[in-house]
This record gives sequence, structure tokens and C-alpha cells, in this order.
Amino acid sequence: MNVWVFSLTKKQMTLRLHIRWGLVFFLLSIASANLSAQSQLTEEKRSSLLHLLKQDCGSCHGMRLTGGLGPELTSDTMSKLGAKNIFTVVKYGRPGTAMPPWRAILNDNEIEFIAEQLVVGVEE
Repeated sequence: MNVWVFSLTKKQMTLRLHIRWGLVFFLLSIASANLSAQSQLTEEKRSSLLHLLKQDCGSCHGMRLTGGLGPELTSDTMSKLGAKNIFTVVKYGRPGTAMPPWRAILNDNEIEFIAEQLVVGVEE
């Protein structure tokens, strides 16, 4: 019977431990960067983005976002799509339709804010 005994030296075990902790800290830093990025939107910026949503998006999707040239953007419809899907559509647009990509105008944090607002609903 062959029994494989796999043993690591103390130096190899220490290296593996450092790599694991490094990975943990790296992942935590990414998560905290995402949280701090959301908090970087000032109240003034949020207000500006809501205005953009109502006016610019409203020009195609109807001033009440209930549909027009583009489909309705009500919370009932948007909550079914989810913020991730909405984020993708806003960022990259929809080729072959009138929906343009907004990635040249808005950064990811701003697009994420707009997507989340569409899911919960936009006040008039």
C-alpha cells in the first residue's frame, strides 16, 4: 500500500500562511473601497444625478419614467431586472436601440447610484 505523505517545511507553511492572509486583506480592501466609493457621492452629487435621471432619461422614457421612446423605468419593472442588470445597460447602452452608453459621462459609482434609484423608485 502506497501512502503519500505530504509534508511542508516550516518555511513553506509560513509562506502559505502569508499568502492566505495577504489574499484576505486584499479582498477586504476591495470590499471597503466599494463601500467608500458609494459614500463619496455627496448629497449635491446625488441630487444632480436624480435631476439627470428625471430629465435626461425622462426625455426618452417619459417624464414620469412610465415609457415613451424607451420602455418604462418604474420601480415595479426595474426591481425585476435588478441593479446589476440596470448598471450594465446604463453603462454600455443597448446596441441597435436608441439607448446610448453612459460610461463616457458617468463613472461606475454614479451609474450604480442611478441603478439603485431605479430599483427603489424615483420620487417626482
